Formats: sequence, C-alpha cells, structure tokens
Amino acid sequence: MSGMGQTGIVNYLNDQGVLSFMEYKHSIGINIQDSFKIHKQAEWSAMSVNRILENEVYIGTLIQGRHTIPNHKIKKFMDKPEKDWIRIEQNHEPIITDPEFALVQRLLGLDTRTSPNEEKVYPLSGLAVCGDCGALIEIAKISIF
Repeated sequence: MSGMGQTGIVNYLNDQGVLSFMEYKHSIGINIQDSFKIHKQAEWSAMSVNRILENEVYIGTLIQGRHTIPNHKIKKFMDKPEKDWIRIEQNHEPIITDPEFALVQRLLGLDTRTSPNEEKVYPLSGLAVCGDCGALIEIAKISIF
C-alpha cells in the first residue's frame, strides 16, 4: 500500500535479514528437506510474498476444503471448485482490516511494475491510459507540473 511492489518487498525482507518461512521453521527446530534450495539460507521470493498478500487468513477468514482425495487408493490431491470450499468469515482476530485487504487485491490486479532503477511504484501506474488507443501511459515520463 506504500507503493512498493512484490519484488521491492522481497528485496526489503532479504536485506533486513527477515527469516523466510523455511528458515523460520528451521530456527524453531522443524526440519524440512527442500531439493530446490539454491542459497545457503532460503530467501524470500515474489511467490511467497504474493501468497501472503492474497491470503484471506489475515482478515480472519478460514477457508477449508480446497483440495480432496478421490478415494483411499488414489494418493493425489485434486483441487475442488471455489464454490465448494468451506469459508468461515470472522473465524479469528484479523491482522489487517477488510478495506486494506481489498485495496491490496485491487493493486495486485493492476500493472504496477517498477522500472529497473526505481524502488517505488508511481501512484497512477496501471491506471492512466491513453484516451485514443487504451495503452497504459508510462507515468515516469510525464511531467505533472
């Protein structure tokens, strides 16, 4: 919400030394084997940050029944349609408010990529479009004053 994109959040967390989920679990004694580990210490990734930003558990919603196993002989999980999920809203104390969560979901749907040399997203990124062709306008190149 402060204008930092997912990659910016990842860089910030890694630079500050915040433990990723895997490293946190290792720090409390949970041993997890991961064949995809590239670095000595597992770092944050854009995917893990995205999962947090889209997770409704932070607004107090519990969602169960997303996956199923067809029968006891088939060990593979199958995704269930969203209409069949069990949703319990206000199940627990939320960490963020519903309006904050809704705003983040809206921002995630916009094209708010930053250029390689920038750290923050311009306020109108993904919103300003050309009236003639509908293409997104590069806000960084526009002089407002």
